[in-house]
Amino acid sequence: MTPSAPPNPSDTNHLRPSRARRRTWTTALTAAAAIALAGAFTPAAGQGPSAPSAPACDSTTAITTAYGKLCGITDTVTVGTQQVKTRAWLGIPYAKAPVGANRWQPPVDTSFVALQATQRGPKCVQDSASYTRTISGNDTTIKSTTIVVGSEGCLYLNVWAPPGTTGSSALPVMVFIHGGAFVTGTGASPLYRGAYMAARGNVVIVTINYRLGPFGFLSAPNARGGLSFGGNQGLLDQQKALQWVQRAIAPFGGDPGKVTLFGESAGAMSVGLHLFSVPTSTGLFRAAIMESNPMGVQYKNTARADSDGTSFLNTLCVRAAGTCTLYRDSWAQRVDAATVMAANGDYLKLGDIARVSKGGLTEALPWTPVVDGAVVTGEPYRGYAAGTTAKPFIFGMNRDEGVYFAAAAQKGGGVILDPTVFRDIVRSLFDVPGDTTNQHRIMSTADTSGSAVTLPYNPAGHASIANLDTTASAMAQLITDYAFNCGNLVAANVADTSTAARISNAAASLPVYAYRFEQHPFFNLYAGVTACTPGADTFNICHAYELPYVFHSLAWAQAQNWNTAQPTPADAAVSDAMVTAWTAFAANPGQAPAQGWQAYTPGGATYLFGGSGGGQMQGGLANGANCSALWSTLPPLNGTTVKGGTASASLP
Repeated sequence: MTPSAPPNPSDTNHLRPSRARRRTWTTALTAAAAIALAGAFTPAAGQGPSAPSAPACDSTTAITTAYGKLCGITDTVTVGTQQVKTRAWLGIPYAKAPVGANRWQPPVDTSFVALQATQRGPKCVQDSASYTRTISGNDTTIKSTTIVVGSEGCLYLNVWAPPGTTGSSALPVMVFIHGGAFVTGTGASPLYRGAYMAARGNVVIVTINYRLGPFGFLSAPNARGGLSFGGNQGLLDQQKALQWVQRAIAPFGGDPGKVTLFGESAGAMSVGLHLFSVPTSTGLFRAAIMESNPMGVQYKNTARADSDGTSFLNTLCVRAAGTCTLYRDSWAQRVDAATVMAANGDYLKLGDIARVSKGGLTEALPWTPVVDGAVVTGEPYRGYAAGTTAKPFIFGMNRDEGVYFAAAAQKGGGVILDPTVFRDIVRSLFDVPGDTTNQHRIMSTADTSGSAVTLPYNPAGHASIANLDTTASAMAQLITDYAFNCGNLVAANVADTSTAARISNAAASLPVYAYRFEQHPFFNLYAGVTACTPGADTFNICHAYELPYVFHSLAWAQAQNWNTAQPTPADAAVSDAMVTAWTAFAANPGQAPAQGWQAYTPGGATYLFGGSGGGQMQGGLANGANCSALWSTLPPLNGTTVKGGTASASLP
């Protein structure tokens, strides 16, 4: 269960202010800077003349693509002791702005005559937080204010290429999908700067934006005037970006036949959908990497998504103050973005815990893709759907995935998290109405002698994890084991079985690789979440903590949320190992990504990054997670459907 959207570490909103301000610290959020470009190249859509000047185009970056002419910039990065000048093209529109009649519709192709791709495009509309830290004596108070940032005209991507590439270089291409619970984040974050990966791994890196929250995942079959909002707009944006790569990446030096799709958190969920469950995406990439995919989370079916969508439109109608009756044919597409997000706040005010308790596991995230039978044809944890093609893939988790989410629930999920509420959540997630059998199995089970054995999901018997009470600690353990460890274990095992049944010698030709990330953090990406703060004696390796290592953006991580520790040579070594492994897999997905990294077999070992055994194979994913004894026997991992909630009131 993932009961809250984290303050996204991919966002620049958590950048730390000057060290000179020792007592009161403020981090302000700003929208992406808009720019006006001069010369033969026209500005990208959504860029305006009032913003600061963009960097000048570098003549060595001028290329011609299937969509128009581009020029970019030189992005210099240090690799080892060498200064390497990569080439970067930023803020490239891959689809028309999804506004007006295009709002809540599939993305539409775009083109341009000539474009200065020298500045990142705006992030997609989302809520974000401004953090203020006040220190008084030994007390520290961190407050946040939620504001709306971004633009609807946000369908941009960014490309980095190693020096010396030409249209005939045919390098591997890596396309990254950012996380953020499908409600926040941007592929333009400096966390995802692709210069180091491009230079170190000799690959072409692409990062993308996609529509978020209600703009990306509103499902409503009868939104007046015959309009139909399908619920997978954000997923189709990702697919459109992949189609753009197929048509346009060669002039950048990339080979469209060598595309690896990778992502983290909601980005990894997206990768899993494209890999296992979206037949129309299967020909757009050849390999995949999923970082921290909560595979145990079940997606909404159309009935549940349409019910939620109708409820949201009801709320939007109230916020729109009569607009929904004034413009009956397309009122929802005429409402301004700020009103849509205000309605989103109203819609979600019930809180994460209360929403999950009422609606079940499919409400763990308020906005997600929908298993609609057209775009998404199955649940990823059930393996490859009909029409998809099996591919090599990497999957893995961080050691303490559930800690952030439990800490967020403890801090405020609309309901005070206590043992009674926790039991209600477990019952809502895993029991059928009137039957608490599964709840009792999760809270305690029996060994072979019949004696009661307490599992680590009972608050009464759980030790406190750093800065979490025993209830939140039990929830953290449940999320880590069920959603991440066991969800991924079941998915990998089913994928292996279904692939082997269809493809001769699948294990040899389509290997799967599993990893576990255990590097001791020197940073905290989440303002105010002390459970994810580094410590000498006790620390947690929280969700998203591998990202600065994958992109070698360690200096960026150090600058977040008043962190003071510096990355060590060990941090740099782990980062270099991950960059090398990820790019090696993109170049040769049929071979081991690193020396000694053995292909995954059901229940088998994983490769460790960081920790005392870094660079070696370690015990299997199921170790201590109660996968076969518990989670794989419960819905949804046993193949049955979990509670999905009831229909809401009709559209006004």
